[in-house]
Amino acid sequence: MCSIFVITCFMMLAVAIGTPSSQESYVEENLGTEQESIGNFTYESSLYGFSFIDQDEFIDKPVIYLAGFYPLETTESFPMKMLGYQSYYSSLLALQHVNDHPTVLKDYHLKLIRCDSANRVGLALMKLFEQYSSTTKISAVIGGLRAEVTEAMSKVTAIMNLIQAMRDFSTRLQKHSEKTNYTIEVIASESFDHNSGANDRLKFLKRKDARIIIGNFYEYEAVMVFCQAYKQGLTGPNHVWMIYGYYQVDWWNMSYTETHYGCTPEQMAEAVEGYIAVSWDVISDIDKPTISNYTPEWYRQKMLQKFDEDLAETVVPAPYAYDAIWAAALAFNATEADLSQRGLGLLNFTYEDEYNITTLMQEKMKTVDFLGVSGPIKFTDKGDSLGILKISQLKNGVQREIARYYGYNDSIVWDYTFDEIWENGIPADSDQTIRLTQNMMISEKLFVLYAVMSAFGVMTAIAFLLFNIVYRNERLIKMSSPNMNNVIIFGCILCYITTVLYGLDSLNLGDYRLRVMCQVQKWCFAFGFTLSFGAMFSKTWRVYSIFTNKKLQKRVIKDPRLLAMVGVLLLIDLGILLTWQLTDPLEITIKSLRNKTEEGKPVTIINIEQHLCQSTYQQYFTGALYIYKGLLLIFGAFITWQTRNVNIPALNDSKYIGLSIYNVVIFSSLGVPLSFLLQDDSSHKYVIVGGFIIFCTTLTLCLLFFPKVYSIINGYAPEEVGSRAMSNVNGRQGYGRRMEDSNRRVSLLAKDPSMGLKIENEKTSEVQI
Repeated sequence: MCSIFVITCFMMLAVAIGTPSSQESYVEENLGTEQESIGNFTYESSLYGFSFIDQDEFIDKPVIYLAGFYPLETTESFPMKMLGYQSYYSSLLALQHVNDHPTVLKDYHLKLIRCDSANRVGLALMKLFEQYSSTTKISAVIGGLRAEVTEAMSKVTAIMNLIQAMRDFSTRLQKHSEKTNYTIEVIASESFDHNSGANDRLKFLKRKDARIIIGNFYEYEAVMVFCQAYKQGLTGPNHVWMIYGYYQVDWWNMSYTETHYGCTPEQMAEAVEGYIAVSWDVISDIDKPTISNYTPEWYRQKMLQKFDEDLAETVVPAPYAYDAIWAAALAFNATEADLSQRGLGLLNFTYEDEYNITTLMQEKMKTVDFLGVSGPIKFTDKGDSLGILKISQLKNGVQREIARYYGYNDSIVWDYTFDEIWENGIPADSDQTIRLTQNMMISEKLFVLYAVMSAFGVMTAIAFLLFNIVYRNERLIKMSSPNMNNVIIFGCILCYITTVLYGLDSLNLGDYRLRVMCQVQKWCFAFGFTLSFGAMFSKTWRVYSIFTNKKLQKRVIKDPRLLAMVGVLLLIDLGILLTWQLTDPLEITIKSLRNKTEEGKPVTIINIEQHLCQSTYQQYFTGALYIYKGLLLIFGAFITWQTRNVNIPALNDSKYIGLSIYNVVIFSSLGVPLSFLLQDDSSHKYVIVGGFIIFCTTLTLCLLFFPKVYSIINGYAPEEVGSRAMSNVNGRQGYGRRMEDSNRRVSLLAKDPSMGLKIENEKTSEVQI
């Protein structure tokens, strides 16, 4: 099993055990058997491991036994087996140096009992219990090398009152978080099996907005993880991957990567670019003799000679095994000094800790401070070692060392500046990601444009209103019913105002004002539409009613009756809108639309929100208004069609009203569905809705009033206004004025021209405009 840890702090002070770069060719080239005497031991190496023959006859001191746990002969993994051999040899080397030291444990002899853990937790625990049950009492445990083994053993050794000395390579992030006052927070910890892959786990990390990811896996698993992370979009300059620093050079450029995981070498190179590799500095760069009087360089040459492994170029735990022996020995030495004052010694140790020797050893272990082959060795109050970390970064396909962390004095020495390390800016985790909320508003330029167009439309409407008032006694204007014309103009003005109200959210109104504005919008547009088209249709209905009078009776339809009709239509609007506002008032709801990244600031995420006016049953009330207005248009289209042949220009505007209805129907058919489709984009919706309102309102005004203005300016024949006989209405002979009435009026005009005014008054009274 492998683990992925996602943390919200760019710091890691512990890494897991590394795999060496040793190859099987080393063993193949050293198939023979070699013996070397190391003090009181005879060291024998072979293809399968190491054996030591203890020369007990030379030991004349009390023996303190240590149990060393290493993955040796029975370990399946060859790289792990080699690590075990190296660590075991390094431990024996340290034992010899301790036993030869003139002042450290001079009255005792340390002896190591080898335990093959096979890199398995269960076997390691079994071996530990065997040692616990044996007649040979052990005073401390060295190992188990692998993080899981070490951690499992530590829980048991604590019960046995044994101290355990070995640098833990695991990534103990939570413990470090506690140590540093919670500056580190683990927001997710996901495990996956190599056979099943990590896709699902990576998806979870993406939902968590993981930016800094620490990977705890071996080299061949890293190839799979980075390939799948690349496909998930979890790599690149906005993400930081922190992995172990012991992988071989160009570890991602494997021939099987594309075949097994579907990533080309180019994609893998892009995926791993910029990763941070962290590893312990296994060999100290301090050119001074260590506690054993041997320099780190001497130790490096010794390991190079035995294992063909240059510790300056790789990461292996062998130096830590050497220093662990020394740490235990120094703790024993300090404990012995205190015990001697109480008349006791190290041999008085029992598993029951009868004399509190284990507690004393733990206290002395905290005071251990010496220079080892891996560097300065020091422990925290919790027993964690403080060593030196090498921090590297992959830059343009080459891994370079960028810093070193010195745990013993809690300092970092950087080899590059932050600008050199992070050319695209310092990445940040999800907690440091700047999250902004931005309200989607209508473009200010668009609002200003439509506001200017609406203002121009209102001024045009006012100009037509003034024209209608000034020339209200002109026969041409009087015959077209100036009062109803005024109502039409007022309705158009309300429609223009509605366009401005729709765009007021560009001023970033507060929620309360926006809610009030939404209500005013609906009332204003509903009344404006009803006033303008209701007045037009009522005028047309009067023409239709007069010229389809089959009883040949004189009919007087005055303006108050038409105004009453418009009033009834307004009452319907009032009923729907008032019921809506009282029973289901509009409220402001916030709709989260999408996230976007600010250009040049990859860690700034802007959440786009839209403030909407909505209510629970809004669709029903809106539907009722649409149906009502639609029926009004259908009625207007019907009467306009019925009066299409009334050939009295000053009296009948049916042709122009028909064009207005045609435009309203066409643009409404386009505008209503488009407004629903574009409801998530305020500016585009405003372009459609506001543009259609301005266009239809302006076109209606121009169709109804420009012909009249043109006739007044260019002159017209007063005797022709209203004097043309209607040819037919709906295919029938008109009854509004019989032919004999026309003949009579023509005869009277021929005899007495002064009768013209009387006749015209009679005509006007028949059709009271």
